[in-house]
Amino acid sequence: AEETATLLTDAGTPTQADEILICSTGLIGVGGEEFRSGILDHLPELVAAAEDSVTGGDNAAEAIMTTDTVAKTATREGEGYTIGGMAKGAGMLAPGLATML
Repeated sequence: AEETATLLTDAGTPTQADEILICSTGLIGVGGEEFRSGILDHLPELVAAAEDSVTGGDNAAEAIMTTDTVAKTATREGEGYTIGGMAKGAGMLAPGLATML
């Protein structure tokens, strides 16, 4: 969260670490330092490629699809705000689970 906030601020979008929500589609507690380093090493290019649009959210929902057959998204636009969400199945991780992002 801290690194993402720094990169977003440097890119012209002032952001605090407590405004960043961390999401993972993996099993909780699995991954370790190698997983964390892989994410941190690629954050600059990910932030540079990020889209601030509903289309960007749709692209992200497609990107997390594994065995899913369709992207699962919902958006709501109001006066001065847009909120979106995505979900994916997690049957390959542990049957009966799902991940909500």
